Amino acid sequence: MRVEEELRHQRELMQQGFLLMDKRFEEIREDMNKRFEAMDKHFEQMEHRMDALTRRMDRFMIWSFEMTVAATGTVISVLKLFP
Repeated sequence: MRVEEELRHQRELMQQGFLLMDKRFEEIREDMNKRFEAMDKHFEQMEHRMDALTRRMDRFMIWSFEMTVAATGTVISVLKLFP
């Protein structure tokens, strides 16, 4: 009889331990999910910044090309006027 009581007590302790482990794993999972969400937000912000930087570089390249074409046209025009 005493052995059965000890076994039952051991089983109860093991069940409690498993419940505590399940709870702890759930807490860890929730914490990881929060961290991943924060990382996702951070990457989204970086993506927006990169998009803005790309647009600025594109505008600068177009402006530079236009200025080069205009300067070249001006130089050619001046050279044709004064041979």
